[in-house]
Amino acid sequence: MRIINYLLFVILFCVSCKNEHKSVDDDKILEPIVMQGNAYGSTYSIQYYNDANLNKGISDLLNQFDDSVNTYKENSYLSYFNKSEKGSPGDDMLLEIITIAQEVNQSTQGYYEPSVEPLSELWGFGNKEMENIPDRKQIDSVMQFVGMQHVNLKKDSILKDDPRLKLSFNSMTGYINDKIAAYLNQNKVKNYLIEIGGEVYASGKKPNNTLWTIGIDEPNDNSNQRKILTAVTLDNEALATSGNYRKYHVNPETGEKTVHTINPITGEATASDILSATVIAPSCAKADAIATSLMAMGYEKAKAFIKNNPDLKFYIIRLDNNEIQQETFNGFELKQL
Repeated sequence: MRIINYLLFVILFCVSCKNEHKSVDDDKILEPIVMQGNAYGSTYSIQYYNDANLNKGISDLLNQFDDSVNTYKENSYLSYFNKSEKGSPGDDMLLEIITIAQEVNQSTQGYYEPSVEPLSELWGFGNKEMENIPDRKQIDSVMQFVGMQHVNLKKDSILKDDPRLKLSFNSMTGYINDKIAAYLNQNKVKNYLIEIGGEVYASGKKPNNTLWTIGIDEPNDNSNQRKILTAVTLDNEALATSGNYRKYHVNPETGEKTVHTINPITGEATASDILSATVIAPSCAKADAIATSLMAMGYEKAKAFIKNNPDLKFYIIRLDNNEIQQETFNGFELKQL
């Protein structure tokens, strides 16, 4: 599965360090168990401290997630749904993801919209090349079947009222971080760091008794010149980011950017005044979806959403009169490097 570019690239400090933890019975010192590899068109790095190796259980979850929502896999549950006329059965993961998506869709007043894929294709960010800059008539013709109101769950099935509707959860891949975290918790693992495609879930502390520290890149459109701008510590929390500054088209006629974060309310793909948004939340799935939503909202609507969600932490990098501004909300504490 091709994951949305994680445009606020996350650097994980001490992931590969030779750190040690005492075991549960304090009889021996544990070195971290580290899993690293490729998944869903990106990479992952998972570090945890435990007497027993739990890598197989983690791999099983990664594979189950792939079988559930990978739209580039023809026999995934989500691919079957997207190709169906009226709907199809779903596995437990897909049904749960859709339930979470419906909740976030309502809380963001429609700015989180996983059925926006046909609009993304119209604007040249899907499997099809953009034939022309879409006009209002083309956009409206697609908007007719965009919206979570067209999707319903019935027992173990997912139903849709228009065969053209398609779902994509590239903007909620943080869900698998939550599932792996739950698995580690069930096995009484207290100290771990899960990073998949840039989304992070951290629990417990490092061996030196400090919280996990996550570095955040400065926004620039050159992926080969990444520079860490700031950092944040996570205290049994999830972090997700979204941005528009590396994935875009430039209209050769006007010079305007067409960005990959589509506004699901208007159907437009114009850049907002937010360059990137970072969200810290108890759930990585919701942090991921909400970060995407903020990009589509723009700064003023995002501020209203942030005010109404004091239980979440936010870090916004935005443009104001062509100057970059950084703002933190609801206790998001930046760490000096």
